[in-house]
Amino acid sequence: MRQLSHKNISAAILFLLAGITLGSINLSASSLSSPLNLFLVNVTQNSVQVNWESIANATRYELSLGTDSKASNRGRRFLSRTSTTLTKLLPNTCYRIKIRAVVGGQAGNWSPLKEFHTQIPVMTDLAADNIRDTTVHLFWSDRYSDLPDTYYEVSYGTHLDSSSVGMRSTDKNFMTLNNLIPETTYYVKLRARNPRVSGPWSSPISFTALPYKPGIAPQGLTSSDGGPTGILIRWQKVGSASSYDLSHGTDPLAENMGIIPTEEKTLTFKLSPNSRYFFKVRSITKGMPGPWSDIQSLLTLPAKPRGLNVSAQTADQAVISWQSLPGSRISRFYHINWGTDSQGTSLGLTVTANASYTLSRLKPNQRYYVRIRTVNRSGSSPWCKVLSFSTLPAGLSGVKISKLKQNWAEVKWAILPTAQAYEISYGSDIEARTHRLDEFSRPPVQIQDLIPDVTYYLKVRPLMQNRQPGAWSNIINFTTFSIPPKLETISLAKIGGTYVHLTWTPAEEINTYEVLLSAAETLDQNRPQVCNHPDINLMSLKKNSNYSVKVRAVNLGGPGSWSLPLSFTTRPEIAPSHLKLSNVSPHEAMLTWEGISGTAHTTYQIRVGPAKKSWRVISNYAAQTLNLSRLQPETNYRVQVRAQNNTGLGPWSSGVTFQTPPALPDRAPQNLAVKNITDISASLHWQALKKVEGYHLNIGTNTDASNLGQKILNLTSYDLKSLIPNTTYFVKVRAYNVTGEGPWSDILLVTSRPTPPLTAPTKIKISEVTMNFITLTWKASTEAISYEVSMGTDAQGTNWGLPQASNSPPYIFSNCKPATRYSVKVRSINRGGAGPWSRIIKVTTPKQ
Repeated sequence: MRQLSHKNISAAILFLLAGITLGSINLSASSLSSPLNLFLVNVTQNSVQVNWESIANATRYELSLGTDSKASNRGRRFLSRTSTTLTKLLPNTCYRIKIRAVVGGQAGNWSPLKEFHTQIPVMTDLAADNIRDTTVHLFWSDRYSDLPDTYYEVSYGTHLDSSSVGMRSTDKNFMTLNNLIPETTYYVKLRARNPRVSGPWSSPISFTALPYKPGIAPQGLTSSDGGPTGILIRWQKVGSASSYDLSHGTDPLAENMGIIPTEEKTLTFKLSPNSRYFFKVRSITKGMPGPWSDIQSLLTLPAKPRGLNVSAQTADQAVISWQSLPGSRISRFYHINWGTDSQGTSLGLTVTANASYTLSRLKPNQRYYVRIRTVNRSGSSPWCKVLSFSTLPAGLSGVKISKLKQNWAEVKWAILPTAQAYEISYGSDIEARTHRLDEFSRPPVQIQDLIPDVTYYLKVRPLMQNRQPGAWSNIINFTTFSIPPKLETISLAKIGGTYVHLTWTPAEEINTYEVLLSAAETLDQNRPQVCNHPDINLMSLKKNSNYSVKVRAVNLGGPGSWSLPLSFTTRPEIAPSHLKLSNVSPHEAMLTWEGISGTAHTTYQIRVGPAKKSWRVISNYAAQTLNLSRLQPETNYRVQVRAQNNTGLGPWSSGVTFQTPPALPDRAPQNLAVKNITDISASLHWQALKKVEGYHLNIGTNTDASNLGQKILNLTSYDLKSLIPNTTYFVKVRAYNVTGEGPWSDILLVTSRPTPPLTAPTKIKISEVTMNFITLTWKASTEAISYEVSMGTDAQGTNWGLPQASNSPPYIFSNCKPATRYSVKVRSINRGGAGPWSRIIKVTTPKQ
């Protein structure tokens, strides 16, 4: 060390104040440059190796790490080397790092931020369920969906490397693979990734697609007009089908006449005329039947009438009749065409439901031609062979009842050209004298207020000029129709979603009934349906809806009284949709769904349960929102809903799966302790808890440990820095996971040490030197409560062992060797620690 002269003492003091100490040449922090070539190697899930170039004159380096933009929220550390390994990092996390050089208590500029991303762990819980012939559902734990830019990749194929088919990505924790090949084994692997890094692939899992099952019903089922007894059924081809089954019958389910297999998409039937049939078809693929198509109904054409003949001809009318045709259970009627031409068409067309008809207003002594055909809702039969007949010569003849009901009758006769009016006499007596009506200018005439089911007698005479009566016609008799009885026993044989089969006890001598169906409270505003037998299938109803129905008997005289209305509800053959889960907690979840349409009072049945375990069923639930309770944390659940009304249950909805989060941490972190306390720092640590994501650390100078903020950590230790010397701090910690926070630990008190001495001892000198002793003196300091002295033969005065304690100056170094050059120094000690060393004094012991 260079000796100072008296004239240089002032300059030396100025150098010391400027941060330059002669003899150990210290540089100021402003002369330090930023560390260069900061690079990272060996990045893993939770560690990274950091390297940088050394800075001349730097005594140590300060490293700052964080996930924030300033790289500061994960703490700092001081290093003496230019390389370090950071551990206990979070997987799949973006970190930033910066470094600066430090000399003494001063630091240089920070290096530019260096960013890196820790690796993503391997996914280990990939699973498959709901395996079908062409689809499979994959699912796994949802670790990263809440992290920005992180998603999952699924690779699958028919080889063990799981890549021969393709790769798909998703930000969910589930995926459905489509377009699989039936009866084929697939291998699937999974990894998580983001734009920066990719996680490793999981071990592949395997599954085998089920055998193929047709999933499409044939479309476009139609029938063509093939005549009264023949019908052609067509449908659209199903691409994968090898054959088809066609089921048909007279029942609404199209089943009571059996199933006909065919390899074609058409089929011709020989059926009964004027009859209703029902058909459905399904495809057969690889020997397995698919679903049935929608049921189609058809009505065969009626047969051509036979046995046409004419009777009771008069001068102006004639009665034609024919054989009643089969198929009377289906509504059908007849077209009558007649005229004076040979084709029987010149006088028009008449419609009747009976197997006889009276042609009126004919001309006397005239030849007529007539033909008939049968008609139903599907169409008409061919015309029968034309029949010809001639009317009788003119005269007051042809008195007849043209229309007859329960309480009135219409009478007609041949008009007499010389008559001015007509008179009618009728009654229940055989002479037809009870009632007399006159002054009718021409027929027909309606006779009102008749009594049902009574035989009447009737005669007509003309009133000539001057109201002179002519001769009475022959007496005819007729019986009014009875009122059909009221139907008492009505029952529902079968109720479906869109149809109902209604039956009742037939009334005696009644062949026609009217059925009135309505979804409204008032039935009489609707048009009744007519049937010819005591049962009917009411089709095209709305599912899950309320209806009322009533029936009355009808004869040729008119209808009877309506039965009492019978109410029913169609089945809820539709499933609820749009199932959604919200507010999922460890023990509860809110389930909502979209209810089904219809006017019926509808409740719902819900079933919920862990995957592949028994269901818990909730029935007769009226709302469309349900709080699912009694759930277990960290458990996969499935849930389905179906509708229910007073007729029965509907189908289950598609299933929805969800996973409950873990329960809140149930206890506070244990063994919170402090170590390495200095005047400005201390180290905290505590015992780790299982199944937590991190910890909240509260620090404060108040007793609630709250006024200095909160730290969010994923480690079980934390370094307190920038403390105020000789100050008491309060600390508490609690654990948290995705569900929330656990309880606080007991509050720990941490008291920082006082500030160590800031200056080195002064006025250091050697007061005495012998061959074996060296006496060192210095000026006592008010900052010190004791001192440490150090001696050695090296330039730093340290190689003679650890520093020795001294309560006050002077201090005698013993056991010295003769003729040896020593370096000695001293520093102050207080409760805050050691201050800086004094300048080094070199001294040589004398020879022996």
